[in-house]
Amino acid sequence: MHIMEIAFYVLIGVFGLASFIHLIFCLLEKEAWRKATKPLTTLLLTGAILILTLTYPEMPFPKYAIWLAGIMCVFGDLFALRIKSRPLFITGSIFYTVGHMLNAYVMVSMLSYTMPWWIYVAIAGASLAFSGALYPLSRLLFGKIAYIINLYLSLHLINIALAILLLVDGKPIIATMILVGYALYFLSDFLLVYSAYGKDMRRRDFYIMLLFYASQLLIMLGLANTLLIISQ
Repeated sequence: MHIMEIAFYVLIGVFGLASFIHLIFCLLEKEAWRKATKPLTTLLLTGAILILTLTYPEMPFPKYAIWLAGIMCVFGDLFALRIKSRPLFITGSIFYTVGHMLNAYVMVSMLSYTMPWWIYVAIAGASLAFSGALYPLSRLLFGKIAYIINLYLSLHLINIALAILLLVDGKPIIATMILVGYALYFLSDFLLVYSAYGKDMRRRDFYIMLLFYASQLLIMLGLANTLLIISQ
């Protein structure tokens, strides 16, 4: 086994251990330790994906976008540690949004065909319309910032739709991982924004992070095409 592959498995293992420890702090509501360990876990997963992409330069998809999305998530974690601080939370959400857009770019690159330009215009229009249609209801939960939150959550639905296209396109392993990952990510982020702008709940961070870690692992490894590479 290549030394870089060993480093990849070691980092994935450490990521799993660090995530488990972080979830314990979330369950016990130890805020100081929770905040100290949260960015570390995402950084470990991003490092593992970076090693994977450097180890297999023949990967046909935009490798830089995969680990750059992970870095955006790390910065998002740093700024979103205090979910009750709106300026910090919004800044973190911007980094998360860039990460989601990079993930979408990777999935589009995985397709065996090129989508026409009007498809992207239609997707953007549908996202705006979806956010507007849900605004009266979501405003009851999130207040005046509801439309922006709807736009952010619609990115998850766009990535779910792209994962379905990958599934139809004959990439079942990758697409299933990403599809399930983004479904979990949607639930995680909904709980996150609901806690930040709606009604808070006990042990919120435990439920949010449990869904988040499962989604990140599935999405990042799915985008990196790990299972297919290892099986070769």
